[in-house]
Amino acid sequence: MDKIKRKALQRELKAVEDAYAGTLGWLELGELRSWVEAGNSPYENPEQVIHEDGTFFDFIEWHRTARWVTVREPLDLREPSDRELFNFYTDRRSDHGSFEETKKYLRDAQTFLGCEILTLIDFLKERELLYAYLRYKYPEPLTEEEELPF
Repeated sequence: MDKIKRKALQRELKAVEDAYAGTLGWLELGELRSWVEAGNSPYENPEQVIHEDGTFFDFIEWHRTARWVTVREPLDLREPSDRELFNFYTDRRSDHGSFEETKKYLRDAQTFLGCEILTLIDFLKERELLYAYLRYKYPEPLTEEEELPF
C-alpha cells in the first residue's frame, strides 16, 4: 500500500474514531484498526451492506449489526487453524507456498498482531493498568541505554 493511500486511510480512521468517541469498545477498536491496516476504508464493510438510501454502512455499523455465528463444518471442509497456516507458510523444508505468499502471510500476521498489541495497550491505559504492568515487567529502573518496548 503506498504512502498516500495509507495516509488517507489513517485520516479516515481518525475521523471515524472521533465520530464514535466514547462508544467504541476495545474489541471494536481493534477490529476497526485491523480492517484499516489491511488497506480497507473504515467507511466500507466486508459484506457491502447498504442503508435504504444506498449509502454503505461504515465498518462499525456493520460490526454492530453483523450476526456473529459460529459455524462448524465437517472435518474435511474446515479452514486450517492459525497454527496450521503458520506451519504451512514457515516450513522451508517443504515445497509449498511461494516465497511471495509467505511474505504476504507473515506481513498480514505482523500487521494484525501489531494492531492487537496497540489495542491491548489502549485497554490497559483505559483501565489504568499499564503502569502497574510495566512496574511488574520491569521491576528495576531502566538505564539510559534501555527503553520501553513501545
